[in-house]
Amino acid sequence: MNPFMRDAIVILVSFLLGLIDLSVGMGFGFTITPLLILLGYSVTETLPAVLSGSFIGGIISSISHQRLGNVNFEYRSKPLKMVLLMGTIGVFGVFLGVYSSFNIPEKYSQTYIGIITLSSGIFIQFKKRLSFRFSWKRISLMGLIGAVNKGLTGGGYGPVITSGGILSGINGRAAVAIQSFSESFVSLIGFMYYYLLGNTILWSLTLNTTLGVMIAAPISAYFVKKISEENITKLITTIAVIMGVLIIMKAWNLILF
Repeated sequence: MNPFMRDAIVILVSFLLGLIDLSVGMGFGFTITPLLILLGYSVTETLPAVLSGSFIGGIISSISHQRLGNVNFEYRSKPLKMVLLMGTIGVFGVFLGVYSSFNIPEKYSQTYIGIITLSSGIFIQFKKRLSFRFSWKRISLMGLIGAVNKGLTGGGYGPVITSGGILSGINGRAAVAIQSFSESFVSLIGFMYYYLLGNTILWSLTLNTTLGVMIAAPISAYFVKKISEENITKLITTIAVIMGVLIIMKAWNLILF
């Protein structure tokens, strides 16, 4: 494939998938990795590009969410405290995930993330029948699990944080914003781990992926602002269930992507 055409496709795909991910709080890492591999990139070239896109996209999206009033990240606010807590725990979670990735077969790690994603969507669907009180311990556990997932496979952070936030009583708009901001910290840490381990980074792919997500970030925040709270929760639920099923099917080679 012509290098210019491949670069253009990477930017377009990153934009579209980034738009979906930053609007509903999940989906970028799981979907873009196999697509980049199909375009001829190796797994080791893909992972840092995905982490870079998640980092920059998360920062820009978080600023846009704050400006549009989707969330309050002001000093000492609960959303900011959640982000800082999950970002701090993410330092350890990502390291644990990266370490585990060398010892756990990919089939089982993907199945695990698929089950968590599917379960999250189902739990949100029946949230009204369940009683979940906000708990900092629960938020800490969410941050740890999400970060482990990120280090383990490059994806699986969004479903845990976004769905877990809603189940803990956080509204859908704020849950998406909190997920974006906290994932930016975790992604940066993962990128630094990868770089410090001496792995080669394909900067052209990293820049193209990041550019696509950068363009999508402010648009996604506007979309979250305009959609109703009820509809965004339904959308998150639907995406979580579909993604959970697809991840499990992919893990067991039941779908070819």
